[in-house]
Amino acid sequence: EQLQGRAAFRCTSPDYLPIVGPLADREAFVQVYAALGKDARQVPDITCPWLDGLYVNSGHGSRGLITAPLCAELIAAWLDNEPLPLPRSVAEACHPNRFALRGLIRGGGK
Repeated sequence: EQLQGRAAFRCTSPDYLPIVGPLADREAFVQVYAALGKDARQVPDITCPWLDGLYVNSGHGSRGLITAPLCAELIAAWLDNEPLPLPRSVAEACHPNRFALRGLIRGGGK
C-alpha cells in the first residue's frame, strides 16, 4: 500500500497583517528609538536607520491573492516617492518595523 499525503504552509505574521515596507537596521533602530521604552509618547527627531534598498512583502497568509498586489503597489509608491495607494494608517499597521517598535515600548527599552 502506498501512502499519500500533502502539506502546505502559509507565511503569516503574529498579528495576521501583511509585513510590507522598508526594513531598518535592527541594532541601529534599537539605539535610535531606545527612549520609547521609557516614554512611548516621545517622538524622536532622528530619522530611521534604513537598510538601503531592502523592502519586504510577506506574511499575507490566506489572503495573499488579494493583498500581495496591493502591497506591491505600496512598495512601488515608496520607491518612487509617490502618494500611497492606501491610507497612511493602513501602511503603518503593515510596516515591518512595527514588531521592533512594539518590543521597545513593551520591553522598556531593553
